[in-house]
Parts: sequence; structure tokens; C-alpha cells
Amino acid sequence: MADLSDLVDGFLKSRVAGISDAHMREEASVAGWSATDIETAFSGMESKFPHGEMSPATSVPFTPLSSKSSFKVPVLVGIGVLGLILIGGIAYAYVEKMGPFAKAPYQEDNLLSGLLAKSSEIDSSAYKVGFALYMKGREADAKPLTLEIKDSSELKEKYLRDLERAESVNRILSTLRDETSFPPSISGLKPAYEEYGDNSPIDITDPRTNAQYAYKTTDGGTDFALEVTFETDDALSAIRDVMLFEIQEDATLAPQSPEKIEGNKVTFTKSSRGLYLPSEPPKAFFEQLSEYAMYIPPEINIQSSVFVAAGKNAANNGSIDWKVGLDGSGDLGDLSYKVNVEALKYASDYYVKINNMPAPFGGFLPPKGQWVRFNASSSDEAGSMNPFLSPEDLAQTEEDFKDNRVAFMALIKKTAELADKERLFSFKNRPQKEKVGERSLYRYDLSVRKEAIVPFYKKLAAEAVKAEYKVDDIIRIDEGYLKYLESSEFSEMFDYYNKNVSVTLWVDQKGFPAMLKYAIRIVPPADVIFLKDKQLMLEFTVSLEDINKPLRIDRPEGSKTYEEVMKENGNPFEKFIQRVKSSTLKASLGSLFW
Repeated sequence: MADLSDLVDGFLKSRVAGISDAHMREEASVAGWSATDIETAFSGMESKFPHGEMSPATSVPFTPLSSKSSFKVPVLVGIGVLGLILIGGIAYAYVEKMGPFAKAPYQEDNLLSGLLAKSSEIDSSAYKVGFALYMKGREADAKPLTLEIKDSSELKEKYLRDLERAESVNRILSTLRDETSFPPSISGLKPAYEEYGDNSPIDITDPRTNAQYAYKTTDGGTDFALEVTFETDDALSAIRDVMLFEIQEDATLAPQSPEKIEGNKVTFTKSSRGLYLPSEPPKAFFEQLSEYAMYIPPEINIQSSVFVAAGKNAANNGSIDWKVGLDGSGDLGDLSYKVNVEALKYASDYYVKINNMPAPFGGFLPPKGQWVRFNASSSDEAGSMNPFLSPEDLAQTEEDFKDNRVAFMALIKKTAELADKERLFSFKNRPQKEKVGERSLYRYDLSVRKEAIVPFYKKLAAEAVKAEYKVDDIIRIDEGYLKYLESSEFSEMFDYYNKNVSVTLWVDQKGFPAMLKYAIRIVPPADVIFLKDKQLMLEFTVSLEDINKPLRIDRPEGSKTYEEVMKENGNPFEKFIQRVKSSTLKASLGSLFW
């Protein structure tokens, strides 16, 4: 049961301050207290001091003074003053939402939409993205993933038949692709590479039904439609990834039309690419992570972070500038390393400085501590970023973003609204206020509601079709995927996910996002003896600071172009080549005198 002592105390003091019970109930509810907690707190207060038996100036039971009282007037005046101060403090705390009436900025029905609206008010900020991968002692409830459904022999047999279908589709597609006009039937198709020894006949019948795959020509014989029905979600998922794009006549890829996959039936055309299915059913995400953990040193401890500050630069007449810092360290047991790199943009120039870098790479890079200047528009090959950064590509990307930004942001906003409406995220417990560093933040421990996923997916896909931005090529109602979301296999996976993943959000008192932490617990397989008491933790953290505060970035002093640095320190590649030549010459001379 929750500790209600603070709430009871707040109610007592608020009643003394003259605040009605109705208002107290309303404000406590807004602050996140449940109706049960509120009524329990009122009962606790009434059991101590029944309503009407409290002094209007103090929070202790009122006892009338007898004529024989030894109290003197100054003492009574002091008590009165203290009572007035107390009333004033309680009223102030009530108005400012302090203490037990402190109001968390968001509830379950406005979490994402509220965060999105507040984030749109951010003009400049500094944020840090952190990554951590480390081993720790295994917790009592940590169990390796075992999916009973995926281990069934029936499912494996279905997947083997899907493998046969995929092989047949690939051979049919490769053969038809070389045709100048498409045949009215696929009966009697000869292998495309028969002259190279591929003499085995093409199987055009379904391995389960023995019926011939449905095939017909379309568009007056200039295209075709080959229909194949698959049996497993694993195969359909792999096909869905491949068929997301189709090959155009100019050899480019474009989003494929949504009707190519309907339930378990897949339609292939001349634009379809070949399929690839692994020889065994794809493993679930946590299964893969567990297997990878077998090859990770028990002493592993990797920490890295990227710091970014961007906005209007007060030191450069309001120019949009940025600075980035990359910091990392790793301990792999027998090997440790450190990385620290800084970069910034000032006006049209880019600057990079290396402070730490593992030794094997250091010889091919500028010296540590030296700011190196690049210019994206420079024609000087040695001093520009042209090999890595094309100004034309940047300009086109920015233009495309501007063209689609309004529609895309409208869809993002709608996504947040739908997620809130369906209560996609729920609170594991009541939002709490806590100190994080120097900031006082509200903490939200979040979980995804399984029963909300399917309704949210359906509504999001329907909304994507309305958007001018062509996200409906990716977000669409796929009956096969919908079937998977409603399956017992997904339910089993989701339950394991919820037990081994934690999502924590912190926001400040104004409602601005402050920090988000996503942690995954990876439990190695039971047969890995040397990790039987270990678990691997994978953590991602994003934190925002200095929201809407003036940004100041100064042009680095003593910076040099890459060409200047290489001239001063010698080209490391040229030095390497000379060393190789010298070593080869010595070895050759040594062999002559051996």
C-alpha cells in the first residue's frame, strides 16, 4: 500500500487553511493520486481529527482555554502569528501546486501529444545521447527466452515448405525477367541459365497442395502476376522487407504498391526482386541478443555518449550553428580504449578536433588537440569535405524536408494523439518528483499496453493513407502482419519483452522533455556455463538541457586546413607506404645473404 502520510498531512493543513474538501479531492486527483488513495487519506484524517474539531489557526485539536489557564497574551499572539504564517504557506503551496498537490505535467491520456506540443516550443537546446553495454550479476527473475510455439515441429514443416516456395519464385522470376514478351503460361518454363549447367526443372507447384501457382499476363502482355500463398509469419515478414521496394526501369528502387501482399498471398510482377529466406526460421529479437551474448567477454563495460548543442549562435549574429562531442570508453577484459572527438559548425566552416583515439587509427589522423577546418563548398580537394559531404546533396535533402515537413509533422501529431487516445502507454506507478543532478524532474515509468497495439496500428495505418506525405507505402494495413499481432506467438514475445525492457521518462515542471532512458536486459542461454550468473544490460539514454537558452559557439583559434596539417606532419599514408617498401627491401636483401 502506498505511503499516504504526506497526503494526509497535506489535507490536514489545507483544511486548516480553509480549503474545501471538494477542492482538495480535485487537486489531489489532478496531481496523480488515485481515488482510493484520496478517500483512504480522508478517512485517516477524520479518524485523527473529526471535521470541525480543529483549530482555525493550528493543525492540532482545538481545546477551549479554561479560566485557570496559565497562558499569557504574548503566547497567544505568537500562536496566532504562527497560525497566519501557516495558513499563508499552505495557501501558497496550494496555488503553486507544491507539496502533495504538486501537479505532474502529463497523464496517460495526453502524454505523447503534450510532449510533442511542448517540444515544438524548443528553439535551441543541448542534448546528450548515451549508450552503455555492460555485464552485471543475474537478477532473480531473469530468465532466458524460450518460445514454445516456435519450437513446434508443425511450424518447422510449414517453414520448410515456404523455403521451397521462395526457391521456386526466384527461379520463375529470373527466367521471366529474360523474356522479351511474357508467356501466357508458366508450364514448361526452361531455366534461365540452362546453358551454364542449370538443367533441373523449375517447380511451379505448391509443395502442400500440389496445385500450380496462379499466373497470368497483365497490361496487354507487358507484365505478369504470379500469386503464391505462404504459410508462416516468419516467411511473410522476410518477404515484406524485400517487397517494400520494387525495381524500376531505370534500375532505381521505388515504394511498392500495398496490394502486392494480401494476408498470406503474395503477388509477384516483373518489378519484384528475388527473395531470400534463411534456412531456419528467423529468430526473435531477444533470441538473437541472447545468442550474441555468448560471444561477449564477461568483463565487458562499454560507455559512450554524443553531446549536441544547436540553435541560433549568439556569437555569430544569430547564425544556425552547432557543436558535437563524442566521448567513449571500453573495457573488454584484455583490451581497453578511449575515444574523444569534438566537432562544430561556425558559419559555413566545419571544425574537427581529436583528443583521444585508439593507437591503431592514430597514425592516419591529424595530431591530437589540433582543430582541423573544412569547408563544404570548397573546391580544394585536400581541404574540403567533398569526399564525405556534398553541398548539392545537403541542399536537395533540405529542400525535400521542407516540401514534406508540414504533412509529415501533421502525421506525427496525429500519431501522438492516437497513441494517447488508445492509451498505448500506461504508467507503472504514479508519476513522482525526484532530483536528477541539479534539476527537479517528474519521473514516469512507462509500459506498453498489449491490448492497445492492434487498435492503434489500424487507426495509424488508416490515417497514413490520408497524409500527403507518402508514408502509406510503409505504414499500411497488412492483414498478415495484423494476424501476427493478434497471434499467441506475438503475445508470448510481448510478455517477455515487458519483463525485460524498461522505459523511463523525465520531464521538467514546465512540461519540457528532460531525459528518456530505454534499458534492455539480455539473459544468456541456460547452457552457457560461464555466464550462468550474469546478465547483459543494453541502455540508451537521451537528455535535454539548456532549453531555449542562448547558444554561444566561438570560432576555434589556431585551426588549420587538413592540407596544412598534413604538410606539417607528413602524409601518414605516404609514411606507411615508405615503411612497407623499406621492410620489403630489407627482407629481400636478407634473403640474398641467407
